[in-house]
Amino acid sequence: MQLSPASLPRHLREGLAPVYLLAGQVPLLIEEAADAVRAAVRQAGGEERVVLTAEPGFDWPQLIREMQGQSLFAARRLIELRLPTARPGDAGAKALREAAAVADAATTLLVICHGEPAMRRTQWYRALEQAGAALYAWPLAAAEHERWLQRRLTAHRLRATPEALALLVQRTEGNLLAAAQEVEKLRLLATGEEIDEALVMRAVASGSRYDVFDLADAVLAGEPARVVRILHALQAEDIALPLVLWALTRDLRLLVQLSAGDAAADEASLQRLGVRSARRPAVRRAVRRHSQAGWLHLLGRMARLDARAKGGPASPAAPPLAHELLDLALSMTLPRRRGTTRTQ
Repeated sequence: MQLSPASLPRHLREGLAPVYLLAGQVPLLIEEAADAVRAAVRQAGGEERVVLTAEPGFDWPQLIREMQGQSLFAARRLIELRLPTARPGDAGAKALREAAAVADAATTLLVICHGEPAMRRTQWYRALEQAGAALYAWPLAAAEHERWLQRRLTAHRLRATPEALALLVQRTEGNLLAAAQEVEKLRLLATGEEIDEALVMRAVASGSRYDVFDLADAVLAGEPARVVRILHALQAEDIALPLVLWALTRDLRLLVQLSAGDAAADEASLQRLGVRSARRPAVRRAVRRHSQAGWLHLLGRMARLDARAKGGPASPAAPPLAHELLDLALSMTLPRRRGTTRTQ
C-alpha cells in the first residue's frame, strides 16, 4: 500500500498495518509521519518499543528475533528500525524481506530511511510496501507547499488572508522546517484567528531554500516571478553556475527535440524520453512557446554562456554572467512575442 503524508492520518484512524516504511528526502515529513505511527501504536495498546539502528556491523538476525518475540506486558509491540542509508547491503536486504514475511498483527514494524527515489525499485522496499504501507516523502512543489501551509495553519485554528498566505509561501518555499517554525511563531503572535499580510511581514524572515531543479521546474511552468526569485536565491547561496546551466540545458535539449516537426509530446514519447509524469504537463505547455529554431537559438546561447562560465573568452560587450543567465531563463519561461528578434 502506498501512502502520502496527507493521507497517513486517515489511514491510521482506520487501523494499523503490520509494517510501515517511511522514506524520502524531506526529514520533517518523515519524522512527523513516524510520530503519528508511534502515537497510533500507543493508542492501540503498544506500550513496548524497541529501537534498532542499522549502523555498520549491525546484527541483522537481531531484527528477525525481535519480530518473532512476544511481549509479556503489552498487547502490541513497536519495533523501530532506522536505516542511516538506503543501501542495507545483501544481508540487510535479505533480513528486511524476511521481516516483511513474518510481520503479524501483534507487532508493528516501523522502518525509517532517508534516501533517493531509486530505493523504491529495490526488492526489500517492495516487500515492506506489500506487507503493510510505504510512504515516500517527496520535496513539495510550490502548490503543494501552499496546501501544506494551509493545513498547518488550520490545525492551529488559524486562517490567513490570501495575501498573507502568498507571502508566507514566498518566504518559506523549499524549506519545510523553516515553514513549520514560522507557523509556530505566528500562532504565538496572532491576537485572533486571522493572520494578515502585515503580521507575516513583521514576523517571518525569509527562509526560502531552492535548488537548480526548482529553477528548472519554474521555467517549464512559465512562472517568471518565481524564476527571478529562485535565481536570486541561488546566487545568494553561491550555487555553482555550471550546475545551474546544466539543469536548464537538460530541459533545453528536450524542448529542441520535442519541437521538431515529426516529434510528439504525447505520454508514450515523454515516458520514453525519461520525463517524470509530474513534469509532463509543463513540458507539453513549454514546447509551444518557441519554434524549433527558437529553441535551437537559446541552446546555442546557453552553450556560449556555459563556455564563459568555465573560463572561456567573452567579447568586451558581453553582459555580466548573472544578467545573461537571467535573460536566458526568462526567454525560456516566456513565449516569444511576434515580430521580435534576438541578436545575442
